[in-house]
Amino acid sequence: MDDRLKTILLTFGILALVMGLSVGYTGRDMMPLVTGAQAVYEGKNPYSADVQALIKARYDAPGVGRCPRCAEIGLAYPPSALLLALPVAWLPLAAAELLLLTAGAVVLAGALTLLRFPWWILLFVPILHTTHSNNPSLIITGGLLMVVWMVRARHWWPAAFLAAYLLPIKPQVTAIPVLVAGLHLLAARQWGPVLVAGGVLAAFVGLTLGAWLDWLGVVLQYRDVVSSENTWMWWLIAPGVLLLVRRRWWSGATVMQMGLLPINIISPYSLLPLLLAYTESNERGQQLSIGGSWYYRIGEVIPGGAALTATLMVVGPLVWGALREE
Repeated sequence: MDDRLKTILLTFGILALVMGLSVGYTGRDMMPLVTGAQAVYEGKNPYSADVQALIKARYDAPGVGRCPRCAEIGLAYPPSALLLALPVAWLPLAAAELLLLTAGAVVLAGALTLLRFPWWILLFVPILHTTHSNNPSLIITGGLLMVVWMVRARHWWPAAFLAAYLLPIKPQVTAIPVLVAGLHLLAARQWGPVLVAGGVLAAFVGLTLGAWLDWLGVVLQYRDVVSSENTWMWWLIAPGVLLLVRRRWWSGATVMQMGLLPINIISPYSLLPLLLAYTESNERGQQLSIGGSWYYRIGEVIPGGAALTATLMVVGPLVWGALREE
């Protein structure tokens, strides 16, 4: 194991341990996912009213920071996402959260190492924020970066299966990058991995159709609850298209994905998928974006201002860096 890998893994291990212990038995972002997996482990419907009530009770537990919006949403992740938490569902909630946080940190750290990211990428605020809040975006973004590396290394079969698995977990983040991965496979005439992985995904959805229909009802509620907090950064579609035309596939996919659907730009974890754009940006663009990630929320002083400052201070430098990179 080289020094770079040791440094990144150790750093993320420390972050996972410290942040995990600070989470304890509290209602963090991973808690609904773990609670849903525990319900499946006990033979219950994870989207039932009883389980949703349990999630709300855990958000309202003594010593836990109140999160009215989170309690109203309940479990908003699809059945495929529960597979992440099933291996630890038999553990107490705090231990399961800590293990998932550690797993997410290791996956992301491994992807950053394989893609040869510089050590100072750890200063990117969305990494710190996502780790602290124990948000599933940590492991989802790590998975997407693994797909990028697999495609570049021509590991077609694992790339196809990982992309197919990530697609339904959080489609507002994964859809366009997974599409780009699929196009890379098709361009390389790798029909087998695409058809088999797609068939397995379709079979899984068919076998768990009832749970998917229950999840759809929760998603509609989730949309209604958070719609007032999200911002549609539609203006990012244009630079996303430009990047794709210039064959900056991962940058274009990520920026366009951010522009297609409203996101909660106030929460820095929403910017974590921009790590895919870092893979194609020059060093100056990366550094400017990291610096901007510490200050973009100054735009909160005016309505919608955070979206504009995030565009100029975080997304903009990456677009510039990707277009200038030879």
